[in-house]
Amino acid sequence: MTEVPYDEEVTRDWDWFAVDENDNVGHFATGTFRRLPPSARVDSESLEELITYFDSIPRTGECSIRPEFEKSRPFTDQKERSRYLESFVTMASRGLYSYDAELKVPGGYRGVVVPQVPLKFSALPANIQDRLARTRASVSFSTTPEISEDVTLTW
Repeated sequence: MTEVPYDEEVTRDWDWFAVDENDNVGHFATGTFRRLPPSARVDSESLEELITYFDSIPRTGECSIRPEFEKSRPFTDQKERSRYLESFVTMASRGLYSYDAELKVPGGYRGVVVPQVPLKFSALPANIQDRLARTRASVSFSTTPEISEDVTLTW
């Protein structure tokens, strides 16, 4: 296992993943503003494998924008909105709860999109379960629209 170097951690927009208490999978984008949880940072190879896996699985259903996100994020026009939401909608249409980094201090992650049919941890291939099981969320993704960075740094 090779740990993600600090300079790479804070200069790259990382995608990372966690499993919650209800067997749901969450997707998080650091936006270069947030640190990776220790469980994700400790093994860069596994982190890259999870990114590749979740980027490659097919879309399985519809998703919806979290109402809390809609109220908090104004867009200048529909084109800007679509461009911003694209990667989050893609992840949620694959069954993942998708979060983006908040651009404030202190900050954390704001839920952007929720899947209509959540992908269950137990349905994933064994090798993906092994890697994902290292990052266990202390919250339920379906009911938690905001997660502080301090909380994710305990996962």
